[in-house]
Amino acid sequence: MSTLQRIDAAVYRAEKAIAWCLFLVMVAVMGVNLVHRTFSRPEGKLSSWALSTLESCGVHVDAHWMHSTGSIFLNLSLTWLICAAAALSAERPDETDPERRQRRWETRRALWVATGVTLGLAATVKLVLVALPNGLIEAIKYSLICVLWIGLIGASVATYEKRHLALEIADYLWPKAWSRVVKGLAMALTAAFVLFLLALSVISVGEHRETWLVNPLTGVVLGTSIPLWTVYLVFPYALGVMTLRFVAQVRGES
Repeated sequence: MSTLQRIDAAVYRAEKAIAWCLFLVMVAVMGVNLVHRTFSRPEGKLSSWALSTLESCGVHVDAHWMHSTGSIFLNLSLTWLICAAAALSAERPDETDPERRQRRWETRRALWVATGVTLGLAATVKLVLVALPNGLIEAIKYSLICVLWIGLIGASVATYEKRHLALEIADYLWPKAWSRVVKGLAMALTAAFVLFLLALSVISVGEHRETWLVNPLTGVVLGTSIPLWTVYLVFPYALGVMTLRFVAQVRGES
């Protein structure tokens, strides 16, 4: 393996790590946002449904109590029942016969596991509500930024792994003697097109940066202080790396 190949392999590993980290950040941001929006409501949907059901049955319950203490009891009870059902139905391979399945925990231990998971989830929800009383206001925008970076870095990773989209039917249209030449030409055209996109992305990033330098209050992601040009830096990076990898693949096919 040459020096350039080792460098490319190191970049590939770094890209995969960055993509995974961004994915986890996106999941965490959207999870926190969902938890806050769900449990910060003064009147929960579950407690409202329970209240209307009781009233339709002629049972009158104080609305304030139902949406406070009653809501907590209902949520904890429902969560515990779901966790208990999951723990009681959990299975593992039999040590004597791997093809057979046996219960992972006995009943008492499964119920304790369900209780621990329920308390952990309740503590997590409480921590989110206390630490972020207003929630993550721009959670969707942060998540979209992560999606953009994951998509472009993923495209670069796919280029390294040679798993990018391609028309495989072309392999059956040309004689085998022409196969390497046709593949090399296809890679060359792809590299040229990606290089063209790279040039456009560099121009776009430069224009967004100029706008931001003139007035830092503009040229930012709406509702945040993040400059747009820093978000768009992933375009020239990913397209640049993809161009180099396609050129290397052209050399491999020639």
